[in-house]
Amino acid sequence: MTKKIKYFEALRGIAIIMVLAIHTYPHSDSSFNLFVRQILNCAVPIFFALSGFFLYKKVLETKEQMYSFWRKQIPKVYIPVLIWSLPWFILGIMHGKLIQAPLRLFSCGYSVYYFIAVIIQFYLLLPLLQRYRLGNRTMGWAIPYIISFISVGFITYVYIIERIHLSLIIRYGSCLYWLCFFVIGCRLSQSDRKYGLIPPLVVMLFGLFSSYYESLYLIENYGNGAGYKLTSFIFSAGMCYLLLSARMEELYDSINGKIANVIVYLGKHSFILYLLHIHVVKYTRIVMNMTQNWTVYFLVVLIISIVLIEIIKKILPLRYHYYLGIY
Repeated sequence: MTKKIKYFEALRGIAIIMVLAIHTYPHSDSSFNLFVRQILNCAVPIFFALSGFFLYKKVLETKEQMYSFWRKQIPKVYIPVLIWSLPWFILGIMHGKLIQAPLRLFSCGYSVYYFIAVIIQFYLLLPLLQRYRLGNRTMGWAIPYIISFISVGFITYVYIIERIHLSLIIRYGSCLYWLCFFVIGCRLSQSDRKYGLIPPLVVMLFGLFSSYYESLYLIENYGNGAGYKLTSFIFSAGMCYLLLSARMEELYDSINGKIANVIVYLGKHSFILYLLHIHVVKYTRIVMNMTQNWTVYFLVVLIISIVLIEIIKKILPLRYHYYLGIY
């Protein structure tokens, strides 16, 4: 594996670590925990920025190329999420949800699998983004920010301020919500990424502290607000530009050691880890009842998930790995 590929695998590894940390978050009153939680909000944006970075380079100039891309990419993520959703689907059918269960299954509506619904939408949208070159044009590049900021503002108002219950697939399952991060990746894929680190660092720090104080305000007044919001999107945008810069990649090249190798391993297995870990989170929460100890809970979920992945790789023939999301 080249250093360049290892760096992006490491970014995926860092992002999936953050995802696991989010899903083991104890919802405590600790100010420190809440501040750390704000840092973790950039995990999903990083994944979408990385997707845009690599997908925008695809050549989709003809209908044949476009349909070939869709036939290859969509089943690659859609089939595994259907399989990993089956436990919830079966329970739903057993509880008489004969219409709701299939709808949730095929829309990626179970648990945190909204991510797959969004990435499929980006696959479908990619030829249009390439056609209008939103990754290249200055004005076109601004449009996704406007769309995403309006979307996150609307969802924050409805879900947190008005306290109208929305499922995860409704809240976060639209590509418009995450569009700015995907386009950040698209834009950077067309540049040498040799820009200064001060501007993204300033944006990141401004967004992070604003996000923390906005969370305090929302939690105090509305009882919710640790997750995504406008300020966390500002922070995440700065973080994406920072991590995808050429200078950060060069810095990583100078790092060696076992920790870096572990992070790369997690990055290589980030998709199966994402699909599997949420089941581990659910059952360890029930069995071990340690949701107040964030560090221990996180480590237990991470270790169990890795062990299960390795067991699956050992006992399942290679031809079936594709169907569970092991690549």
